[in-house]
Amino acid sequence: MAGSRRVLDLGCGDGLRLDLLARTEGRRLAGVDLSGESPALARRRPAPTE
Repeated sequence: MAGSRRVLDLGCGDGLRLDLLARTEGRRLAGVDLSGESPALARRRPAPTE
């Protein structure tokens, strides 16, 4: 995953892993989670700082 430009996170939960991966420029990220509340948690969580 370290050298990947395109990442699909299945079962992404609140998106924390995607936020960490977004620190590398040029990556295209997507997350999918079947939980109804996970996307809402992701939207409420503040963006990570560098």
